[in-house]
Amino acid sequence: MSESYQKWFVSRFTTAVFDNEMKWYYVEALQGRENYSTPDAMLKFFEDHGIDVRGHNILWGADNIQRWLKDLPPRQLLSESVRRMGSVMSRYAGKLVAWDVVNENLHHPLFEERLGKNASAIFYKIASSLDSRATMFLNEYNTLEHPGDMASMPSKYVEKLQEIKAFPGNEELVIGIGLQGHFDGHPNIPYVRAVFDLLGETKMPIWLTELNVVSCSKQVYYLEEIMREAFAHPAVKGMMIWIGWKPERCNEMCLLNYKLQNSPSGDVVDKLLAEWKTTNLRGVTDNAGAFEVKVFHGDYDVTVYNPDTGANVTKKVKVYDDKSEKLDVSISL
Repeated sequence: MSESYQKWFVSRFTTAVFDNEMKWYYVEALQGRENYSTPDAMLKFFEDHGIDVRGHNILWGADNIQRWLKDLPPRQLLSESVRRMGSVMSRYAGKLVAWDVVNENLHHPLFEERLGKNASAIFYKIASSLDSRATMFLNEYNTLEHPGDMASMPSKYVEKLQEIKAFPGNEELVIGIGLQGHFDGHPNIPYVRAVFDLLGETKMPIWLTELNVVSCSKQVYYLEEIMREAFAHPAVKGMMIWIGWKPERCNEMCLLNYKLQNSPSGDVVDKLLAEWKTTNLRGVTDNAGAFEVKVFHGDYDVTVYNPDTGANVTKKVKVYDDKSEKLDVSISL
């Protein structure tokens, strides 16, 4: 990763997710031969720059699983899956903000088919015990993008969520709702809003986890539409953009060109990041020493200054919840 790209990334974003580097088939292509050197290095980079990381992913029943896994009998598949969970989660527990536990288990129900209908519920229970600080996520495509995909329609998503939470021991588990958001054309914004409304009724946090828009003449316009709709909805707590930039290529949507210059999509993201940030806000405390203000969610440096003495103090504060936060600062007179 070039130094210029590193600077570009860390100056904009607060959370990162790896493309393939933490997946089972990447770190253990051959049975029993694990190699975490790449995700270790990537995680250290983001830790050094104060950027949160999502764990993507622990288990995935898609067709591209390792050949050695495909033909295992059920008992051994369960054993290997639990071993995998212990391996990756013990390594990164406490270092990640979220885990995609069983990725795309509505479209790829391999574990349910081979291990029984409660397979995902059991895996989520195990995962929550291995890393109690992170949020455990479902992560699916087409729930938001395509109303016609019956496998992952919103009602099916809610059914899966309820099924996992109904399993003994999972009743109080917070399960994040991961909506990938791979849009292949004009987004149906009224439908997107309705999906947010329906899934928001679960009171579980919603994230767009892999947002991109297929390359087309209106890509920039569609991207801004989707991002604004998501940002405006109170149930949506975060957005991840699936840019996958590399010097020689990128995925469907590039925020940069090969010269590390912003693309039109990159300009849209920068515009929205600037719009959704409170900066250089000044005010004077009242007679009780209080100053109240509304700000966008984010990390802030708050400086209190006494003009009579010249004394000042700066505090860091995080504003992420849908509630008021009181910051008490004492300063010498």
